[in-house]
Amino acid sequence: MAEEKYNKVTVSPPKLEGVGGGLNGGTPLSSRHNQKAQTTLRKSLRNNATAPEAMLWLRLKGKQIEGLKFRRQHGVGPFVLDFYCPELRLGIELDGKVHDTYGAYEYDTMRTRFLNENRILILRYKNEVVYQNIEAIVEDIIRIKEEREKARSDHP
Repeated sequence: MAEEKYNKVTVSPPKLEGVGGGLNGGTPLSSRHNQKAQTTLRKSLRNNATAPEAMLWLRLKGKQIEGLKFRRQHGVGPFVLDFYCPELRLGIELDGKVHDTYGAYEYDTMRTRFLNENRILILRYKNEVVYQNIEAIVEDIIRIKEEREKARSDHP
């Protein structure tokens, strides 16, 4: 069961009212993106991407999926997301073996909670999904875009 939980975890949609508490209380979320203190870390993470990150980036970059722009190693508050789509407020995280421990699971849960409180939906995949079925990730992104478009049209 734990293995299945990590193959693909879709976290419930974030709250849409306000920015939420999170760190820094009422600080606007825009001031929490790509903080200068993270610049060196984010650049290092981009330059030392894992093989699954590099493979997924080849599918995400250049607005290949429904015209959506994605960013690599995007900072939000104290965290750095593997991939982020500002239009959908969607983060994508790839998990290697290091995430299989209970401590890592607890940290990832806390991190996801913070991001959800700041209206960012997180999709989390094991690295194996990138190797075995990268199109499933693409399909999830398209599904989320369609759901968001439908929600907007239902609530003008």
